[in-house]
Amino acid sequence: MHKFNTPQKIYELGKVKVGGQPGETPTFLIGSIFWLGQKMVKDANQGIFDAEQAENLINKTDTLSDLTGVPLAYDIVGTTETAFEKYIDFVAKHSEAPLMLDAMSPRTRMKAAELAKNMGLQDRCLYNSVYKGVRDAELEVLKDSGIKMSIVLADNPKDQSLEGKMQVLEEALELADKGGITKPLIDTAIPAFEPTMGTAVRAIPIIKEKFGHPTGLGTGNVV
Repeated sequence: MHKFNTPQKIYELGKVKVGGQPGETPTFLIGSIFWLGQKMVKDANQGIFDAEQAENLINKTDTLSDLTGVPLAYDIVGTTETAFEKYIDFVAKHSEAPLMLDAMSPRTRMKAAELAKNMGLQDRCLYNSVYKGVRDAELEVLKDSGIKMSIVLADNPKDQSLEGKMQVLEEALELADKGGITKPLIDTAIPAFEPTMGTAVRAIPIIKEKFGHPTGLGTGNVV
C-alpha cells in the first residue's frame, strides 16, 4: 500500500478520527441533509421539515455507518439563521455524529457558527468553508466560535489546473489559521457542474504529500 513520506496528521472531531496514512483510519464521508429541494424540507427559510422522515434518515445513516465502520458527518445545509437553529438542534439530538455547517451565504455561515457556540456544540462541528477571498469579518466570527475544524478549499476560479489549486491553497490555509482553525480538511474543489473530476482526484495525493492534512473532494458536483 502507498505510504506518504510526509507525516500525515490525524484530527479528531467528536468521536471520529480523520486523516493519516492510507489504511490508518477509515474514509470519512460527509452526507448532506436539509438541502434545498430535499422533499422532506417544507419551508427552507423557516426550517420547517418532516421530522419523522428526517429521524428515519438519520437512524438509517447511523446504522449503516456502524455496520460498515465508515465514519460520517452530517452536512447541515441552511439558508437562514432560523432554519439553521432548528436543523442543528434536531440532528444533534438524534445523532452523535459530527455536524458540518454549510451555507452559500457568508452571513448565514457566520450565524450558524454562533449558534453552534451557543449550543455548546463547537467541538462536534466543522465549518464549510475557508477559501481564498474569505473576509476578515467571517474569520473573526469563526475564531470566536471555538470551532477548530474547517473545510479549506483548493479552489482557484481563474485556474482549475493542479498548479492553480496549489497556488491558492497555501493562502487559504493561512486564512484558516487566522480563523482559529487547527484541523483543516482540504477539499480539492470540483466546480459545480464540472464534467470531470480528474484534476481534483489527481490533486489529493500531491496535496497530502506536501501538507500532510486530510484531503478529499465533493464528488456530488460532477454531473
